This record gives sequence, structure tokens and C-alpha cells, in this order.
Amino acid sequence: MLLTLDVVGRILGQAIDDKSVVSGVSIDTRTLMNGALFAAIRGTKVDGHDYLFTAMERGACGAIVETINPSVDLPQICVTNTVDALGVLANWVRKQRNPTVIAVTGSYGKTSTKDMVACVHGHEKSCHSTIGNFNTEIGLPLTVLSAPDDVDVLVLEMGMRGPGQIAELVRIAEPSIGVITNIGSAHIELLGTRDAIATAKTELFRGLSPDATAVYSEAIDFKSVVDASAAHCRRFIVGESEACDLIISGVQLGRLETTFHLTHKGDSVRAVVASPARFAAINGALAVATGLAAGMTLSSCVTGLANWRPSEGRMRPRTMANGAVVLSDAYNAAPEAMLAAISVLADIGSQTSGNTWAILGEMRELGVETKQWHLAIGEAVSTSGIKHLVIVGAAATDYRTGAIVAGMSPDQVHYFDSPASAAVVLQQVIGETDVVLIKGSRAAGLDLIVDMLCGGAS
Repeated sequence: MLLTLDVVGRILGQAIDDKSVVSGVSIDTRTLMNGALFAAIRGTKVDGHDYLFTAMERGACGAIVETINPSVDLPQICVTNTVDALGVLANWVRKQRNPTVIAVTGSYGKTSTKDMVACVHGHEKSCHSTIGNFNTEIGLPLTVLSAPDDVDVLVLEMGMRGPGQIAELVRIAEPSIGVITNIGSAHIELLGTRDAIATAKTELFRGLSPDATAVYSEAIDFKSVVDASAAHCRRFIVGESEACDLIISGVQLGRLETTFHLTHKGDSVRAVVASPARFAAINGALAVATGLAAGMTLSSCVTGLANWRPSEGRMRPRTMANGAVVLSDAYNAAPEAMLAAISVLADIGSQTSGNTWAILGEMRELGVETKQWHLAIGEAVSTSGIKHLVIVGAAATDYRTGAIVAGMSPDQVHYFDSPASAAVVLQQVIGETDVVLIKGSRAAGLDLIVDMLCGGAS
């Protein structure tokens, strides 16, 4: 990023007579590199202003602050709000570089889809994408600012905790292409209703310029709301019907991957994604659609998609020492994602001679709907024909009630108060031909079970 402090000052409306080169932007002195600009963020637990001296010691070229500390010998650019200033700076850099910006949001599956999009475009061009959960009003600007100067494609995940937040991210990023993976019940505790979630998620499409492209599935919930939000711009719709711009057909599920065909303007290509999940085909098609919208060929898009591998904790196939397949999906859990994962387990189970195990932890941020959703998930496990339900943690016990009421034998339902106690027993009883799903909120800590069954990350 070829910026100097005086240029940063002008961008943020403050005069500063210092032409030091800015090598990057950081909000954390523990990872701050020499020559970086330190942004002092006031958080609920930590105030970055308390670390200005540390930033100076670590070689920061300057700092963006809300209150100047004259005792620290460091050039300081004073602004009203450092988070807002990050957004302003990121937007300026985005305009100077002018890459193709692709924004991805959704109630679940957005990180996997974002990674698929990056693989599709990275096959041909210089691509930079969101790392980890840098999808907020702080993380997204940092992602933009960390992109190389010659970046061709910038892939940004957009998270949300309330109304107006995605709209703000869109104003910063000014996407060329927007993707909404789905609209579910995640964050319903904060937003109140799924209608409110739909309104918040579609802020992405409503913020697109008329020459930008909105990408989504024909089967997306609240489709009329989604259609209306994208009425002013180009639309690229994915699905199984002939009316879609990109047609999905012939989906076949394996133990470790999913294959399917994609057809666009009469051209048909076989695609593969490294996940045994039907929804991975949908997400893969959405990713391919962004490539087509950007002018790539269908063949090139599919070649890039084949390079994708699931991140740990997001329906990643792992294996135990005895050969049993473990679907590691313990990063998070929204109700619709839980139902989809259960469906994947049932699909794979129908093709194997072994037992199926659903190892589930609690779901969070569901508010007054918490009990009913846990009951519904338990019912889904039972009606899907899954052999064993393993419940981890007291907050998840309504799964048991839902499963037994739906007809599952109590002998098939197992409860453990902690991930460690569950893993110790499961190591002894899971057979070599079995298939295991491990899914729950991050707070449930089920990643420990994955590690104990399969060893460290692979």
C-alpha cells in the first residue's frame, strides 16, 4: 500500500506534515509490523489508546487516534471515530486500486462460499480475500487495506449483528458483484424475526450500483424480498430450472466429495467440490456464477473451484485412524445449517454399511426460539434415520426430547456433559465404516472432539 502519513491525514481531513511511508495498518500491537500505521480502537474491554507507547516501540510510523497523547513521540492523526476512519481510508484505497470487488453474505455458508469464490477467481487473477472472521466494520477495512497494490479481485465476507451494518460495509467496499447465500435464523435473538433478517441481509443488494451484479439461488427463502432488493441492478440466478442463468443438475454425493453438472448458455461442464454436502454444490455454483459475471469462461471457473478445500470446522471431511469419516462442522451452528448438515449425514449414511452418528452441541443466538429449534433438530435426527444421537452439554438436552418424541429409541440417544468425556467413549465405539457429524455452536467446544477422534488439524 503506497501511502504516506500526510496522504492519510488528507484522506481523514487532518493536516500532518510527515511523509513517512505506511507499510500497512494494524489494530493490534502484538502483530504490528515495523512501519505500520496503528489504529487505536476503543473496545468494550480494551482501549487501543493505552497501547500507543507499545506501538511506537514496535516501530509504528504513526497512529490514528480519537485523543492525542502528547507523551508518546509518535505522529498521531486525530479523528472523531477510529473505526469510521478505517472505513474511510479503506474506501479511498479501494477506489485507487479499483479491483473487481465481490461481497458475500448469508445466514450460514458465507465463509465457505467466499473461499470458493476466491478459488474460482484466483485460478486466473491476483485475488485477495477475507481471512478468518474479518467480516465486520473493523475486519473488512483491514482486509481491503492489506490487499496487494496489484490485486485484481477482492473477495470480502460481510457479517452482521444488526440492521444497517451490511449497508455500511457496502458503502466501504462498493462491490462489483454481491452474493447472498441464504436467509436463515442466525441472529434472530438480535433482530427479532426472519423478516428483519431478510431486510438486513438484502442491504447488500440494495447498496449495489446499477451496473453491479446480484448473485443468488432461485430457491432462496424470501425470494420476493431478494428479487425486489436487486431490481435496480443486474441479476444472475442459480438453480435447477431452465430459467436460471446457471443451471445445476446431476448432483451426486460421495463420502468425501460432491459432483454435479453446471450449464450456462448451452455449455455444460462437470464440477466437483471437496465436500460430501448437497449444499456445497449450491455454494459452488454461486461461486462459479461470480466468475461468469466477471467475464470468465465456465470451464475456467470450474477448474478454479476444484482447488477449494473446506476450512476446519466447516463440513470438512476428516478420517479417524480406523478409517471412519468425520464431518468436522463445529465452527458454528444456525438451525438451517444444522438441518442441512443432518441431511448430509443421512445422505451419506444411506450409501454406507456403517452407523451414522450425529454429535451435536447447543445452538445460540436464537432467543425465545431456542427450545423449539432444539426440539426440531432432535426430531430431524430421528426422522432422517440416523442411528445415534450424541448430545454434548446441558444446554443441548432438548435435542433428546425432540428425537424421542419423533420415535428414536432412548437407547440410541447418548448424553455427555463435556466434549472430552464424549470423545473418550466415542473413540471406543465408532466403527471403521461409520460416518460421524460433529456440529454445534463454537461455545460448545466440539472441536475438541474432532481433535481427539482425528488428531490435530489436517
